[in-house]
Amino acid sequence: MANATFVDLPQEILDMIVDYGPDDDSSEFYADCSLVCRSLRGRAQNHLYFKIELYSPDRIDELLEIIRNNSLIARYIRQINTTSQQLIENYGFDIPLATLFLLIKEHSPHSPLGMCIVNHTDDVFEHDSSPERHLSPEGLVSCLSQVHYLLVGSVEEFPAIILFSLEHLDVLCLERMSFDPELHVIEQRQLLQLAAPVLRCVTTLQLADMDFFPSVLLSSFEALTTLSIKNVRFTKAAVALQSPRPQITHIELSELNHKTVTRIVDSLVDVTHLIEFVDGTSPIYYQYYDAEESAKVTLAVQYVLHACKHSLQTLSLNCCASPYLGSTIS
Repeated sequence: MANATFVDLPQEILDMIVDYGPDDDSSEFYADCSLVCRSLRGRAQNHLYFKIELYSPDRIDELLEIIRNNSLIARYIRQINTTSQQLIENYGFDIPLATLFLLIKEHSPHSPLGMCIVNHTDDVFEHDSSPERHLSPEGLVSCLSQVHYLLVGSVEEFPAIILFSLEHLDVLCLERMSFDPELHVIEQRQLLQLAAPVLRCVTTLQLADMDFFPSVLLSSFEALTTLSIKNVRFTKAAVALQSPRPQITHIELSELNHKTVTRIVDSLVDVTHLIEFVDGTSPIYYQYYDAEESAKVTLAVQYVLHACKHSLQTLSLNCCASPYLGSTIS
């Protein structure tokens, strides 16, 4: 064994060498491993390309070239992070990013993909509003057919055609987005009716840091079972959904108050099959609640318990340091 090499080691040991490498998930370490021998290369490339960050057109072109030279790379990709720089109004994505999705589909047609789109903060990059080369609606649906998870954060103008082209979307996360229910409600309803067959697969909706609750959007999620709401403002303009409303089994709220709970339970979702309710309010806030605010928390919990008393299995409430929160919840 004095002259043994990496090739002589069992593949399980080689995989452990790669998997239990540096604590900081160093890309340099995985790149070095991929150069040592073929037995290390596949595992190392899996770590390198599992999540890819495409924050510039040059990076997209570079990755396209890498996959064309080594199609195995497409099999390792599971998460694609990009920016609003790659978005084009009315067409969805620019051609290079769409080409990347199609390449992944060609070489790894059954791999589920996650996608994160954030606001582009560098110099503004203006796209041609009517480019000579652009995706057809059918082409956009095809290149996004493997996307099961989508997170959109702080994007001021997000092309709705992208959302309506995700045939197999399971999880949708929206953060710091602008939805004004007072504007163009009728037009939104008509557009969402056309999109309903596409959005029917969504089971999880996560909303965070938004000025308005997109109740019109919620109406298209027939299969929705999980709803997470963090720092979202509810207004009187929020549209009450017509039956049948989404049957929710899991809810998490970052602010537990009677007004929010009643609006959700009475107007937006069906909680008669609710299994888990999680209070995501920071315990720090409870320390400053007065008697009136504490009473509203108690009423909110009572309202939830009454609405789903035959189905609820798990009720998670944060510890409350306020002396006013000692009232009995019955």
